[in-house]
Amino acid sequence: SMGGRVSSPEEGDGYVWSEEEYIYQGRKVKMSYPIFTSTYSGLTIDFKNGVWKDGKYIDRQIKKAQDDGFVTTLLGRRRYIPEINNKNMGIRQFAQRQAVNTPIQGTASDLIKLAMIKIAGQIKSCGLKTKMILQIHDELVFELPLEELDGLKSMVKDEMENVLKLDVPIKVDLKKGANWLEMSTLEERVRKQL
Repeated sequence: SMGGRVSSPEEGDGYVWSEEEYIYQGRKVKMSYPIFTSTYSGLTIDFKNGVWKDGKYIDRQIKKAQDDGFVTTLLGRRRYIPEINNKNMGIRQFAQRQAVNTPIQGTASDLIKLAMIKIAGQIKSCGLKTKMILQIHDELVFELPLEELDGLKSMVKDEMENVLKLDVPIKVDLKKGANWLEMSTLEERVRKQL
């Protein structure tokens, strides 16, 4: 198994567990981790209905890469794309896809890295027992005593949603569960208990 503990904790042992389901070689695979998760939910780009529906974004990014040899994230991190003008069409098209995807995926990566730094600082300064144990793309995974959950969820949500001021709001979903199969958003869990 990846991460987690060998022994399986009981529901009341002070830790929150989560389970994630993946498709691997055509089969569903489940992995369990002790966690509290927070995930960006609003960072989806709709090319049909969104800002870039006219294709100008794609053309601008490819042209920028061809002219400058690199593209940048919103925070200015560069990715050099030396093959953007390659004579081999397959290599050139791969480089073009990199030029289009890097600013989007790279900015998402920048956001989660900044959030991790801020959240880790908050956890340390507050003297919490919570541990940030895993990052999966735009999701952070925490192991924590249940008594720290209320304070942690508002701090994590605030830090992730406000890590960088953008023209569009950043939304974060929070989940918890005894394992990843039993994960539910914190709002759903409250409704189930009522």
